[in-house]
Amino acid sequence: MNVTLLDATSPHWGSEVERIGVELGAGQNHALFPYHFLFVTLSKIGGHIATFDDGGRRTGIGFLFPRGRARAADTLLRTYTLRYHSLLAPEMPVNERSIAAACEAALGRSASVVFYDPDAEHSYAATYADIGPVNLGRPSASEADGLRAL
Repeated sequence: MNVTLLDATSPHWGSEVERIGVELGAGQNHALFPYHFLFVTLSKIGGHIATFDDGGRRTGIGFLFPRGRARAADTLLRTYTLRYHSLLAPEMPVNERSIAAACEAALGRSASVVFYDPDAEHSYAATYADIGPVNLGRPSASEADGLRAL
């Protein structure tokens, strides 16, 4: 599996985000972040686009979101969440570990990657904390659906 990384310093960042949006069905793909978010915000927070291919065939696209740093032995690793979008048929299994490992290798040994499939089933255990007149916390499943509808 080959991984190609693209970051915001590339002169092709905008056109690649747009091309990937078309490839992933932007507008009809509920699991894809909006174009404007990927174009502007992902680039500003130090994110990357990762494209995956196997034998010359594109198999997936991922967006790497920085999530902090983690200590592994005496090394401080940059950690990323890989929001992965498979381009394979739905019945084809996705090997999360090998995808994350290939991405880590492309980033260099000073990074760790946490795989995230936005199309998988996820639990939504809501949390709430009242801070003055504002209620902050993780959304419930119905609140998350409402956000998608916006």
